[in-house]
Amino acid sequence: MGSGQYIQNRFITRFNITSLILEADFLTPYDIILQDVKGRFEYFAGDIGFGYDVLNKPNVNLFVLGGFKFIYMYIGLKTTVLGSYPIEGERSKWFTDTMIGIYIRYRPTKRLELNGYGDIGFILGDEVTAQLIGEANFFITPWFYVAGGYRYWYLNVPKEEAIYNGQITGSVVKIGFQIH
Repeated sequence: MGSGQYIQNRFITRFNITSLILEADFLTPYDIILQDVKGRFEYFAGDIGFGYDVLNKPNVNLFVLGGFKFIYMYIGLKTTVLGSYPIEGERSKWFTDTMIGIYIRYRPTKRLELNGYGDIGFILGDEVTAQLIGEANFFITPWFYVAGGYRYWYLNVPKEEAIYNGQITGSVVKIGFQIH
């Protein structure tokens, strides 16, 4: 996962990129029929937003953003039936979507920054995407920080196009730097 932002005056450009690859050998209750079941799931997604600071206070900023998202998913499966007949299948799908979002940044001290981000994708297709990210940045120096937080990501696409419908959630830990 990678993220970044550029702020100039009251304008912001912000991006997130995430990649995930899972490979596994599966055990099934049908081992007599299906042997050597192997699967692969790939996920690559990102978003870029452009916005404006609608609440420009000394310690608080609230940005309203618009932009777009992209999502690529792939699933592949290989197995052998009755030890002699190989079967392979795969499917991949690209989605692009416009999005709107908000980003709030609160700096109670010089060393602590609390951030919240949320967006929802809409319009270009039948898919619905959303994400929420909350994190706390602790600045070790004015340029270098460590962060911890939580991310929630949701995807729902029409069943006939779906490779994955659901959510990915979890803790976020990162190391970062900023240039003044």
